[in-house]
Amino acid sequence: MVTLLVVEDEPAIAESLAYSLKREGYTVQLAGSLAEAGNKLDGVA
Repeated sequence: MVTLLVVEDEPAIAESLAYSLKREGYTVQLAGSLAEAGNKLDGVA
């Protein structure tokens, strides 16, 4: 399964995009900043 990391600082946009991507079958993680995204990526690699 494909997991996507969405980096967006506007919560309404992030949630809307995540909703659409999940409906298409993707697993979605959200990050509100580059620092938060980096922390999430560190946990994956």
